[in-house]
Amino acid sequence: MEQNQLNEGQNPGNSTPMPGNWQVLGMLLLAVLIGLLVGNVLSMVIFRQLGLNPGAILSLGQEVTRPARDALRLATLVTHLCTFSLPGLLLYYLLYRHRVTAELRLDSFPAAYPAALSVLFLLISFPLAQYIYWWNMRIPLPAELMQMEQDAGEMMKAFLVMDSPMELLLNLLIVGLVAAFGEELIFRGIIQPHLYALSRHAGFSIWLTAFLFSAIHFQFAGFLPRMLLGAVLGYIYWWNRSLWIAILAHFIFNGMQIAAQYFLGSKMDAYDPEKMSQPHWLTAIIPLFMLYFVGKWISNTHHTTRTWHSTHSE
Repeated sequence: MEQNQLNEGQNPGNSTPMPGNWQVLGMLLLAVLIGLLVGNVLSMVIFRQLGLNPGAILSLGQEVTRPARDALRLATLVTHLCTFSLPGLLLYYLLYRHRVTAELRLDSFPAAYPAALSVLFLLISFPLAQYIYWWNMRIPLPAELMQMEQDAGEMMKAFLVMDSPMELLLNLLIVGLVAAFGEELIFRGIIQPHLYALSRHAGFSIWLTAFLFSAIHFQFAGFLPRMLLGAVLGYIYWWNRSLWIAILAHFIFNGMQIAAQYFLGSKMDAYDPEKMSQPHWLTAIIPLFMLYFVGKWISNTHHTTRTWHSTHSE
């Protein structure tokens, strides 16, 4: 086993000692919190400049106007960039300078075959996630958390109103691509490798990262299925050692929901866990077995070439 330079070592090409894993995670947390604050302030400035009240917009739900929807999209884009993408990229630039893409596993694009297998692995998890979501929705929550859920639901309803192909493209860009890149950058690109460096246990680092990934969304009615999604993305990243594949899978997950809402509209209500009857247990067992076998297939495919090619080590 190679010495992990993230624990104690030198910055490649620089005599400055590298911070330890806990220090990096602490700096990341501080950067994300500062970015979140800056993003929220900028969002409020956007709404004020446009003469809009975000609370009033959310209360309109699906009746929100196009200018208000565009304001929500712009504010969300700014907040997400400030909270995820920019803090992660800036932190790694300060730490690694010209090795940022290598350290984040963004230095090479995956081949079509492993990418297709990974997307298949993600798609198989859909029925299982839906089954878990149905049960998660039945967990009683305190009034305060229920209000947070309702607010998040109203925002999503406003977002998913799309009256033109342009609005579909905007949602695919902001809610799909930008969110997928930023969240994978922070969680799979930075947090998961550092947790692995601390624990030396792949499963622990993947599932703890998935827990944090779900918790940061502050939507507890969907906590368990989102945690499953985080774990699926974590295993995809672990097996492939490519952040691009995790970003692609995350984008497809988000994009499919956006496209389904655009093309199916009110028909999507039939798949609302609050209105669905209890799913059959086979909708969980069959995908679970399929996930296991496809996961073994992907893992065995990449076993001989899987390495951490920079400061991380197996």
